Amino acid sequence: GRKLRQLCLAYAYGDGKAKSCKNAVDAVSKVLYGIPIDSYMSINLSAISVLNDAVGGVNVQVIGDLTSVDPTLKEGANVTLLGGQAETYVRSREFDPLDANMARMQRQQQYITAFAQKALQEMKGDLTLPLDLLNLVSENSVTNLSAPKILQRKFQEAVFHLTISTALTVTSKKVRQDMQNIIRMRQNYLR
Repeated sequence: GRKLRQLCLAYAYGDGKAKSCKNAVDAVSKVLYGIPIDSYMSINLSAISVLNDAVGGVNVQVIGDLTSVDPTLKEGANVTLLGGQAETYVRSREFDPLDANMARMQRQQQYITAFAQKALQEMKGDLTLPLDLLNLVSENSVTNLSAPKILQRKFQEAVFHLTISTALTVTSKKVRQDMQNIIRMRQNYLR
């Protein structure tokens, strides 16, 4: 049977590799009313520092006070995360506040967005960067994407960005609202 649970549990019920990814892909597709998901990549958190340094570090404005694990991670500070500091930033959470997990998820969303922006910036000077990143994390990742498929997608993105003059920025608040709406629609549909 099936039960309504957190999406992350779909991954946990697998093998930590391709089966986990298939479970997660199927679960996300169901939440999105059957929209097919044709590719995936799962990266072990230990690979974050390698990816982070490959793009020259990632700048963030620190969410929450993490000075207990790193004195430079003071709430509100602008920090360029380097090395293991990136993993510390996305993995750590305080244990006192009730919303500690929510703050950690906000840091993860913030980091992913900042990393993607930095990687795109770096790709302007090096179109092979996606393959370099893939090679760097190959032992700590699972994907159904091949190197030619990644290059094809990067080429398509480059063409897209050349033809579109306005970039749309979606804030994490908007994404969260959209996901909450999708969950509500899904719950109403199941009733």
